[in-house]
Amino acid sequence: MADEMRRRAAELEARAGVVPSAAVLALPRKRRKARRTKTSHPGVKLRARTWANGEVTWFARWVDPDNPTTPDGKRREVDTNLTKLGLSTEAARVDWCRRKSAALLERQAALAAGAPRYTNTPLRAALDAYLAHVKDTKSQKTHGAYRLAVERFVAWAGQRGLATTDALTTHELAAFREHMIAGRKHVVLAGQGAGRGAHAPSDTRLSEASINSYLGAMVIALNHLRRVGKLPRVRTGEDVQDALKPIKEPKRLPEILRPDQVQELLLACEAHDAECWLLTREEHDGLRPKGTTPRYPSVMPFVVFLLLSGCRVSEGLSLDWRDVDLEASDDQGKPVGLVRIVAHKSKTREERVVDFAPTPALGPLLRALRARTGGEGRVFGHLNETLAKAALRRLTAPKMKRKQKGVVPGYGAPKFGWHTLRRTCGTYLTCAPSIYGAAAVFLVARRLGHSVQVSEKHYLNTVRGIDPKHRTLEDALGVRGLLDALLGRLNPVSYSGGAG
Repeated sequence: MADEMRRRAAELEARAGVVPSAAVLALPRKRRKARRTKTSHPGVKLRARTWANGEVTWFARWVDPDNPTTPDGKRREVDTNLTKLGLSTEAARVDWCRRKSAALLERQAALAAGAPRYTNTPLRAALDAYLAHVKDTKSQKTHGAYRLAVERFVAWAGQRGLATTDALTTHELAAFREHMIAGRKHVVLAGQGAGRGAHAPSDTRLSEASINSYLGAMVIALNHLRRVGKLPRVRTGEDVQDALKPIKEPKRLPEILRPDQVQELLLACEAHDAECWLLTREEHDGLRPKGTTPRYPSVMPFVVFLLLSGCRVSEGLSLDWRDVDLEASDDQGKPVGLVRIVAHKSKTREERVVDFAPTPALGPLLRALRARTGGEGRVFGHLNETLAKAALRRLTAPKMKRKQKGVVPGYGAPKFGWHTLRRTCGTYLTCAPSIYGAAAVFLVARRLGHSVQVSEKHYLNTVRGIDPKHRTLEDALGVRGLLDALLGRLNPVSYSGGAG
């Protein structure tokens, strides 16, 4: 305090022209603060490092706005070697620092506005975590389709040098779309040296449907990463959708079965189910009559159920007897029966009811099956996805007069898929004028479990000339008499088992 008072006295004496005393002059002078010089690149420091051999290396140092501190609270500074970048002159180094300073300010403003921070997450790890999430929430088929799309995307990103999710931009996503448009189908490699599951591109280009399938799967995957904050350089879902927009593909009429093809299919199913082994061990031991052991699991009841109900194949295979009510009434109180598709077994995760009013043959079919299976467990417990695919191949394979080695004998059914039966059901229920009347589009959408827009787009006015007197789907397809005969001959032995 005394020194400060003497210093002030000396300042006053100096202002008054009085020469200060020797004691005052001997006092230590207060050191002036160093003035900070402004640079043209605030936030970026330019530093030189001289090595033992006299070589000088220039560095730029700044604080990363996305990750400014270490776990212990210290500043996390990032260095960039400007000499390795080829910036050998002062002007070039300063210009680089200016541009870096502007980028840092822009990034700070974006973070202040709510933009997600860069996480430096490896792209492969982020997409693997997404696939694990899909495996827990989606069906196995959906998970497989998404996995194929992710593998294509990761392979493309590796070739392009995109190692983290922070590197993905809308321009990069648009480049992936162009890559897929020019993509080729992959074929499995066989022979020595080819590992299990090895594949390589072929000369055949991907179809429009395949390209859109891959693009759609990646739109869902990338939007998931964006929502959890791992896609910081893509702002909205519309940006992802615009960068990976689907390509136009030919719009064809839905493939359905005509009434004569439905009759051929049902007869082929009957021949398939009637196929028996020539002689089995049980038959040889006299435990059952010869030629009565079914060769294949029965498929006719399953085909009839999908055709008349319009259910998806997964819904039919997982249908339980506890979800079947054969005594349920319609709006007029007449018992018709129904099946309930529970939410966790539906593709759309929405519960719905399929009644038997427009398809009365479903009631006798399920009653016969319940009497033969005891009404416990799954309705079609003798089938699974693998057995259903094998039955489909046998049904559609051509008939053969003489069996050939290595060729699957067929039953000459028209070419179809399990989804063809669903489309056939929806088309004839929508186009038959007397089944649902003016509410056909809406009621068919409720029955099949999709939107009204899908019914209008795929089913409306697809088939013409259906007799207005037909009030059931069996009559519209012209198979009422054939179904009555087949259900009357339903073989409990052929339904209950058979080799795979």
